[in-house]
Amino acid sequence: MGRGDCDASIDDAFAEWMANLWVQLHSTLELSMKHLQDGPVINPVSYKIVEDKIDFDKLKNIRSDWGKLNNAFRSAIIENRELQTSKDRSTRHIEIKLPEGVTYTAGDHLAVFPLNLKEVVLYAAKILKIDPEAIIVLDGGVKHRLSHLPYDTPISVFLVLKFCVELQQLITRAQILYLIDKTTDESDKLKLKQIAAVESDSNEYNFAEFVTKPKRTLLEVLSHFPSVNISFGEFLALVPPIKPRYYSISSSPLAHPRSVHITVAVVEGKSPTGRHHYGVASNYLASLAPEEPVAIMIRKSTFRLPEDGSKPVIMIGPGTGLAPMRGFIQERIANGASGANLLFFGCRNDQDFIYQEELQKYASDGHLKLEVAFSRKQSHKVYVQDCLLNQGSFVYDLFQKGAYIYVCGDAKFMSTAVRETFVKIVEANGDQTPTEAQEYIAALTHTKRYLEDVWAG
Repeated sequence: MGRGDCDASIDDAFAEWMANLWVQLHSTLELSMKHLQDGPVINPVSYKIVEDKIDFDKLKNIRSDWGKLNNAFRSAIIENRELQTSKDRSTRHIEIKLPEGVTYTAGDHLAVFPLNLKEVVLYAAKILKIDPEAIIVLDGGVKHRLSHLPYDTPISVFLVLKFCVELQQLITRAQILYLIDKTTDESDKLKLKQIAAVESDSNEYNFAEFVTKPKRTLLEVLSHFPSVNISFGEFLALVPPIKPRYYSISSSPLAHPRSVHITVAVVEGKSPTGRHHYGVASNYLASLAPEEPVAIMIRKSTFRLPEDGSKPVIMIGPGTGLAPMRGFIQERIANGASGANLLFFGCRNDQDFIYQEELQKYASDGHLKLEVAFSRKQSHKVYVQDCLLNQGSFVYDLFQKGAYIYVCGDAKFMSTAVRETFVKIVEANGDQTPTEAQEYIAALTHTKRYLEDVWAG
């Protein structure tokens, strides 16, 4: 089995593994390795520019069929409000209607099917040298139809780019290999070959330095190499369909049976190349007003509260990692759970202390013990693991009472630091060796008393 490091380049790791695999297969079975130097075989999407008007009713039906194919359903925004007081950062509280018959459980995920922003779409059209307002008809023939594209009906280039395809993903080696034959400039050909190579002798034009570190997209590479010429139909065949983005649900159906809440950090900033990057789903969601439609889907999770309400729960959720914990607190209150609720929340300062009044009221009403780690409020930085260690004796006492632990947020640093802190707490308060303390936490994980809902930063 091949393994890759998510903190580095999965694309690099996979390409190296695949190349080594084919070397071994070639040696053992005398297979050809020619495909390793060839670009992918794609079937450009055929299209023609027409004078017809867009049939929006037909497009709605196509979109509806696409939704059924992806288990998505059409809903609408109830509320969309800012949670931060900072002018430099944004986190949105968003409430979405649930159709009759659609249910969820606290801890589940909500899939949102986003649309690309106007600014990104216009940039793409500019790079592709096509009029975004042009009305076209896509023709995929019989064999090569892509399920995410609307065929045989008039539609604008703008709408195809907005609704159907990813525009800001990092370029892949396969895409670069395809571009090599789309330029007659020998210097650019050589550079593209060096970038695509698993092992490159160029310090500048290699995949890690040219793609991974600066986070270059296919559109940026086309801009960097103006000699490369691909058609709009080729572009549509090269890029993947726009994917759903998943958010931890931040509500309980016991408190909000006809709506689902999510807590969304809006991602926006400059990429290393200077490109203005917009988080696809977060900016899309931030732009939606009450009653505007949105396509969503509920995804079941294993992030679950204990059935026994007398068991204590320890929740660690800095930033938007608070989302499922908010749902858990609502659920525990609605159920009348008698076990203690201990929450460690982390933020920079009071400006991004999201749900502050709500959490403090839960605490003052006796439903929650709240510990807040401010990383920028004072002269020295304090993180959730620091607050956790300060409460070590109390935390260990809750362990002895059968506590369940929930961690949500950053997988790269926070979750690792939190687990290490729990090991220290067990070692210090349980009179155990470091190895025994690690085994203790491992046993909690094995028995599903230590649960994580984490993601790469």
